[in-house]
Amino acid sequence: MVFSDLELDIFSVIAADDTALSYLKEFIARKITAFSGPSGVGKSTLINNLLNEDVLRTGSISEKTDRGKHTTTESRIFELDNSTLIVDTPGFSSLDFPKLKEKIALSHLFPDFRNYSILCKFRNCTHINEPECGVKSALENEKIPKLRYEFYLYSYNNIFREVKK
Repeated sequence: MVFSDLELDIFSVIAADDTALSYLKEFIARKITAFSGPSGVGKSTLINNLLNEDVLRTGSISEKTDRGKHTTTESRIFELDNSTLIVDTPGFSSLDFPKLKEKIALSHLFPDFRNYSILCKFRNCTHINEPECGVKSALENEKIPKLRYEFYLYSYNNIFREVKK
């Protein structure tokens, strides 16, 4: 899957799927690639399978928290071949949101919104409830993926949630 406006390539890979592994190997060839994400999603297992050997310790998911057990505690670099490096990074269990003073600043962290936000009727549009919003129009016309906009809303709600007394 490609988020074209972000120029990001996203792979949905099952570590035991040889076809997906082959495609991923081809994509990362002659590059330095870091694997990052939540604990327990299989980054180390994926790297073991790409390297075709068990060089990284893997663990199970905690039954209590339903999360990874942070088996990887430091970043390590592995050589897939003479021109391809793979970086295994520790997992994380939560996201920290930036501290923003102005609500409009959040959309600046979503560069794929830029071409549409200039079409908004209001210069300080937050792309939530305002009429004639270019971002919401792009969402309706499937130019912005729904999942991407939902992450924007999730971020907005976490950064600017009202503190209840």
